[in-house]
Amino acid sequence: MTQMSLADEILINRSTVSDWKTNGSQPKSQHVIATARVFGRSVMEALVIAGHVPAEEVDMPALAMRPEMLTNDQLMAELARRLAGSGGMTRSPQT
Repeated sequence: MTQMSLADEILINRSTVSDWKTNGSQPKSQHVIATARVFGRSVMEALVIAGHVPAEEVDMPALAMRPEMLTNDQLMAELARRLAGSGGMTRSPQT
């Protein structure tokens, strides 16, 4: 789906969608909800991922983070958090 087609689906300007991606601007909650519905995704999951609802306040099983939905900074922070929790990187055994 292109930025233009998403913008058309949720009735906003294409430049708004572009700003989310390029400038890191935060989408309004109603746009997060509309986008989740367009893609057939959980509205609550989308709100948590977009930062509108803290994950700790959601009464549902832990939401799996999907790398494709994270910004580069969020992805790097999550990788650092996981590496710190595991004691660092480990090497796979050679086969």
